[in-house]
Amino acid sequence: MSWERLGQKERWRMLALLGVGCLGAALTGLAVGVLTADTEPWVRSALTIAAIALVAGLVTFLVVWRLAGLTARRFGLSAARYTRLGREMRRGRPPTDPGMRPAAVDIVARWRRTLESQGRRRYRWTRVALLSLWLVMAVTHLADGSYLPATLMLLGVLALLALPLSLRRQWRRLDAAERALGLPDQSPP
Repeated sequence: MSWERLGQKERWRMLALLGVGCLGAALTGLAVGVLTADTEPWVRSALTIAAIALVAGLVTFLVVWRLAGLTARRFGLSAARYTRLGREMRRGRPPTDPGMRPAAVDIVARWRRTLESQGRRRYRWTRVALLSLWLVMAVTHLADGSYLPATLMLLGVLALLALPLSLRRQWRRLDAAERALGLPDQSPP
């Protein structure tokens, strides 16, 4: 996706998204660095983790944007229009333009594959292993008197426990999107 092919409004949206993502990654890195610094000065730890988070966030953004552009190009759309169509599909609103139906069907098929992979046995066991690991780490930090890292580990545990609820909501949204497109009913695995 070339910068010249984007409209002025799309450029500003992309820059705003990139700026907010960079700011979020830097602030998250600073917070994690401050909360986990034990032996070295917290400023160095915070800046190091913030820099790593910032670079990882930038690289991820650019790779995802490039892949979205390549996928969108197959349907004759821009990456911005393709992602906007994906947002509309997640809200259960099918495209009004019949020429966008193949892209919408592709988005829904990708969404279904992603959700089906989340229900596989190896992913469930990975979640259980992470849950156990973070609980052990939280207990270890609590016994050691390090309350902030223990809090971070317990927040990770809560996020893993909330994941099945999020997956159920995503399955309902997927079913609504498939019904809106008139695709055959496919129940979750």
